[in-house]
Amino acid sequence: MEFARALRDAGEQMLTSIDKKDSTGMMNAGAAMDGICESCHLTFWYPNQVIPPLPPDFGLSKSVPKPNAFR
Repeated sequence: MEFARALRDAGEQMLTSIDKKDSTGMMNAGAAMDGICESCHLTFWYPNQVIPPLPPDFGLSKSVPKPNAFR
């Protein structure tokens, strides 16, 4: 029930943001919805799934140099 209520609340936030044409609010509501859905799926749909850790360089482009903090 908590997941359903949280999803409803995020949906209401999304509708309010749409009515206001608030793109930031829409993105925040969408992120909340995604987290709620995934939390529910982890609990009820695939509760025994083992999620491996991401490699330390996940998401870093190999062709773009890392930024230097001190230049």
